[in-house]
Amino acid sequence: MIPACLHVAALLLFPIAQAGTQQQEATILNYGSVASEPLANGEVLYHLRQIDLRSPTLTLRADRGRVRFHGERYSETAQGTRLIGDIGADLLGSPGQPVKEPLILEIQLEGNVYMETPERIVECDWMVQLPGEGRATLHRAKITIPGDIGPNGWPWRLRADVLEEAADGSLFARNAAVTACHLTDPAYALTMRELRATLDENGAYIWSPASTWLSVRDQRVLPMPSFDFQAGSGDSGFGVRSLRMSSGRQLGTALELGMSYKTHYGDDPFELSLLPSYSTRRGTPLRTRAEYSSDRLSTSWDLFYLADGATDVHALSRFVGRGSDQRWRLRSDTRYELSDFWRLDVDLNLTSDPLVDPEFFRREWTDARDSLNELYLRRVDAQSLFTVTADYRLDDVGFTPIEGYGARGGAAPQQLDLLPRLRYEKFSTTIASLPVGALGGHDGRAPVNLSWGADAGRFRLRELELTPALASLPFTPSGDESRDRAQAWIEVVAPMNWRGLTLSPGVRVEGGAVSDPGALGGSDAQASTEVFLEASSVFERRSEDGWLHRLRPAVRLRNLEVLDRPGAEWFPFEAFDQRRSGQAAEFSLRQFWYGEASSQPWLDVNLLVPYYPSPSEALADGVFPGFRSGQRTSSWGPAEMRVVWTPGVERGLLRGVRATTNLRQNFREGELEEIFSSLSVSPNPNWRVATWLRSLSDTAITDAFASSGFRVSWRINETWSFEAGQTFTQRGDSATNSRYGFTYHGHGFAFELSASRNEATGESRYSFNLLPCFLTEPYYGANL
Repeated sequence: MIPACLHVAALLLFPIAQAGTQQQEATILNYGSVASEPLANGEVLYHLRQIDLRSPTLTLRADRGRVRFHGERYSETAQGTRLIGDIGADLLGSPGQPVKEPLILEIQLEGNVYMETPERIVECDWMVQLPGEGRATLHRAKITIPGDIGPNGWPWRLRADVLEEAADGSLFARNAAVTACHLTDPAYALTMRELRATLDENGAYIWSPASTWLSVRDQRVLPMPSFDFQAGSGDSGFGVRSLRMSSGRQLGTALELGMSYKTHYGDDPFELSLLPSYSTRRGTPLRTRAEYSSDRLSTSWDLFYLADGATDVHALSRFVGRGSDQRWRLRSDTRYELSDFWRLDVDLNLTSDPLVDPEFFRREWTDARDSLNELYLRRVDAQSLFTVTADYRLDDVGFTPIEGYGARGGAAPQQLDLLPRLRYEKFSTTIASLPVGALGGHDGRAPVNLSWGADAGRFRLRELELTPALASLPFTPSGDESRDRAQAWIEVVAPMNWRGLTLSPGVRVEGGAVSDPGALGGSDAQASTEVFLEASSVFERRSEDGWLHRLRPAVRLRNLEVLDRPGAEWFPFEAFDQRRSGQAAEFSLRQFWYGEASSQPWLDVNLLVPYYPSPSEALADGVFPGFRSGQRTSSWGPAEMRVVWTPGVERGLLRGVRATTNLRQNFREGELEEIFSSLSVSPNPNWRVATWLRSLSDTAITDAFASSGFRVSWRINETWSFEAGQTFTQRGDSATNSRYGFTYHGHGFAFELSASRNEATGESRYSFNLLPCFLTEPYYGANL
């Protein structure tokens, strides 16, 4: 850092023997006066005043300067035996590389010293450099890194009473301060008693602070952890992310400090976040998050811990309890890229009790699926797919989302464990061809494509009974069903074409066997044959202005025959177990509209309609819409329409607009059974509006509901921004939530004030948050 800005001494040599203004290679030096004197030891000392030097890469100003030269080497330079151009690049060296046989022995600059290069700005009261020893000292120094280095592109500044550089390139600062504030007197900073920097193998500085405090207006207000950090794109040693104060029934009055630490191990990023907090009801909850990624490995860890002596206030605490005050929660997702074909995912999900998530992680709890511990090994190439999956709950408590609790008085929630399951699939390959005349290609033949697969594993279906709060366990396994199962399938398809119409007749044969080691014992087998015919075509029309409309109608006729009826012990676990003989015709009509020269659809509309000749034995498919449990059946099954509108692909006025709609129509009842629709508008980064509507009107479901909501984010001006979110209930017992907040963007810090309400728990929460601007928004420019 320091040598890069002190190479000015080489430029000072150009005018050494002359007065006034000189120019060489676009370097201009102005000074008020210059004088030289010989020293007793043969060295030569120059005195300069009112120094002002300009070059394409350097600006230097100082009130006074002294340059001390080696006597013999100075004579060689003056006589022309040593060329300035030859020695200029090595005059002062680089970090950790003292100059050998230096011409300049010492440089001193005093009084309003200012040096600017494209990489940094250095200001100090007094500076001395010894090129031969590789040492330098700056007093009352200020170093500014202009931008694209700190978080979100903010510049950062280092201040120190004394900044020293050693011969090995390491730096040492006394009474240092780091800040992203551009004011002459920073409004805030991280102050350190000491700050050391050492060079890594790539020549970048690793900074090590000691005794760190958050200071406001030079007043220390909060002690901070002292993390090492590396200054570079995306790295941050600032530590503070937010300081939040809130009040609510769950925590009482709470104060949360958000801190983060970013660095690199080699080229691999690592980030650590700490969120310690204090609350009047709960004590000191602690949450820690860590993320690391490399070419072959990515992992994230999220740990929560609380020694909790308070009672739970969530409504579910009336139905299920916890047996300890030690509350904790671990979430870990790790992916290993073992090779170009093999990948391993390992997910850990451990929880102390069933109330941790609804009490402390409500949003995740209501939105996420049941998070089991999972191991997933996969190998995939152009011809095949092989997977090993293991799902299991290690703690018998685990994460249970809101739907896992079920309706009061209803059936107990269930969980399917895979202990493990192995699956292999061979992709479609051509094994023969058939003469089909006009339905074939140029040779009148159609390919015969074969695909097949198999899986085997141990399955366990568990009922998790929620027991009263004082019982032995929150969940009691009840009526477990376990089995070993092997399954295989083979499919043959012969695609044919006739005048743009694609016909794909095929047959699929499946078979499976189970061995039940549980209380029921015994074994059973099941097989089925499905014959199908799929017909589809693609129509395209391009308009004169370049727009493209693509239409793909398709129908799939299916006839499934189950050859063996399973016995009573074959309790259905999943879709494979629930198959039954039947016929179906599945109609679909998908349309795309593409703008001029666009590869992304402007509008995507998909209509799906099933027809069942025998409604009492309707086929079920995991992709195509089918009847829900308890619904009355009819020949025409439920129709679904899925619409995605993204006019932003054509930019213009509607950029940032996205609308989606999913409709489900029950023809038998003649009603719109389900709708989910959303619209988001964000034409520029300053504001975003999102609205949504959810409605479930299924007559077979007693908990039908309808709700709507909106969310607004608006940066009003440089000083104020506004956020709001609200849900509304039109029918049923769906919970409503609301949140409104204003943020004042002051200098350096943003002050956020918000209020929220959760109707499910009856809790209102008021929050005040203090956030550094360099962590909450991009840098828009400032006068440095």
